[in-house]
Amino acid sequence: MLFNKKNTLWSLLLIPFKIFPMMTLVTIVQKTVDAILPTVNVLIVAYFINTATDIFYENTSSQHIYLPLLCIVSVLAFQIFFDTLIEYFVKKMRIRLKNKIDSECLDRQASLSFEYIDNSESYMLVKKVFGELSSHINTIYNTALNIASVLIRFSSIMIVFILNGLWWIGILFVLISIPMMIVSYSGGKNIYHFYKENFPGQMKMYHYAYILKDRSVADERTLFGFSKIINKQWKELQMDLYKKKSKINTKILTNRYLAQFINLLCVIIIISFMTYSIFKGRMDVGLYIALVINIIMLVEEVIATAIVGASTISQEKEFLKDLNIVCSYKYDSSFLCQPNKKHILVDTIEFRNVSFAYPGTDRKVLNNVSFKIKRGVHYAFVGQNGAGKSTIIKLLTRLYDNYSGEILINEKNIKDYSYSDIKAMIGIIYQDFSKYELSLKDNVQIGDINALHKYKNDEKLFKIIDSVGLTELLKKLPQKEMTLLGKSEETGQDISGGEWQRIAIARLMMKDSDFMILDEPTASLDPIAESKLYELFSSISKNKTTLLISHRLGSVKTVDYIYVIDNGFIVECGSHTKLMHKKGLYYKLYSEQKGWYT
Repeated sequence: MLFNKKNTLWSLLLIPFKIFPMMTLVTIVQKTVDAILPTVNVLIVAYFINTATDIFYENTSSQHIYLPLLCIVSVLAFQIFFDTLIEYFVKKMRIRLKNKIDSECLDRQASLSFEYIDNSESYMLVKKVFGELSSHINTIYNTALNIASVLIRFSSIMIVFILNGLWWIGILFVLISIPMMIVSYSGGKNIYHFYKENFPGQMKMYHYAYILKDRSVADERTLFGFSKIINKQWKELQMDLYKKKSKINTKILTNRYLAQFINLLCVIIIISFMTYSIFKGRMDVGLYIALVINIIMLVEEVIATAIVGASTISQEKEFLKDLNIVCSYKYDSSFLCQPNKKHILVDTIEFRNVSFAYPGTDRKVLNNVSFKIKRGVHYAFVGQNGAGKSTIIKLLTRLYDNYSGEILINEKNIKDYSYSDIKAMIGIIYQDFSKYELSLKDNVQIGDINALHKYKNDEKLFKIIDSVGLTELLKKLPQKEMTLLGKSEETGQDISGGEWQRIAIARLMMKDSDFMILDEPTASLDPIAESKLYELFSSISKNKTTLLISHRLGSVKTVDYIYVIDNGFIVECGSHTKLMHKKGLYYKLYSEQKGWYT
């Protein structure tokens, strides 16, 4: 693993060395050579000017000019060839480094504990940190190389100044750079926090842009005519962000102009003393001219690197805090496991005095809940929205483990089963089931991921498609079962919500679990469509254990046993007939909804 719970700037700096040691070494050599070449150029140009001057005053033969000319051409040719070659390696390294880091980030996100995904604040931080990580590591690495390169260049030029009695120039650079670095370091913190605080707004802008441009919402966008409203909201967000950016950019621009003024002042001071030295005969003309040409670039580079380096280090230290927070979250590679290939029969499921509150909250969503589910019986959990029904499923599928009490499967604690076992035992259709923009065939067959590439023929697939009433859809699709569904691709075929529902049920049938759950998958359907879907589910779940989660009661009349949940408590249980005779909460809710189904 590239990252741990206690990352440092140094550990992030070493990542390129760990992944691509040879390529990293090449870039270091390139930066070192680039840092030394300016000083070499100064000395060669000085040699050329002095030789040309001697020839002009006839102090030496004109043939002596060929050697400095050859040196200048050789250095120039080397620099062009070397930089072109290195640029290829650097680009290759950056691409491979990004791919490697992004790959680990995707694995981390996929193995992240569900409690951090379920919490919007932690999820937004994860999305930001892992989305930007490769860019930050590249920035840290490049900044370190640039600082090292400037220090080498500065040191090599300083040797020339010291040999000519201008040793104090180094002190001048330090005195000028330190205050600018302090100001820039403080500004870097502000810049990082600005972008962090405005990241949710940027995500909202991205979502609005998706609504305005994406093909999948074109029909509703045209029908409801909300483009102007969404566009207005997008522009308001953009303008708000622009105003905030303007304040930050004003400070950055002020510091930049201040740095330019200091650069100019520093250059004037240095050139003045160099001129004084040449008049006193302490420096030859060739070296003077060569240094004047390079001193402007050197001063600007040193001060600019000091300012940018301080700002970058400040920002990366703030990013590092967020990275370490994200890395301290709970990850488990077993979340990525495939279902156990071995068929595990579920005889009983039991909750014993289970209580649960979502992390960071005090309200108990489930409060001392106890019930038992037996094989071959059809159950339903009903109640109003927010009563705690879906939370039971989250605990049963081990999305959360931080509950009190016991959850038993086949009289064995659920925590003693592996995630692979749990995935093999339970088949489920969630309320917000996914609509995968894959082919019809893949949409169904991913329900049995262990056998995805093992089917010799599609006999099972077609049998399931027929049993869920999708045969007519299959006939209409241009490439039959290989037709891509959805609107993302040009060849994609859009289908109705009811057809997507049936595909979700087909996926569940492909899994062929003995214990099947429907977690309010019909919440967006009208009562008639809901009843038909439950009839379909009932027909395919004979001789299996089923559990329906619903706040709409008309479709659960036929189940064997109903648990009524209210504010985290199981307040009633029994068959539909028994609960109606009792005239409690179930009777009240059913009576209120009865008109929907008549």
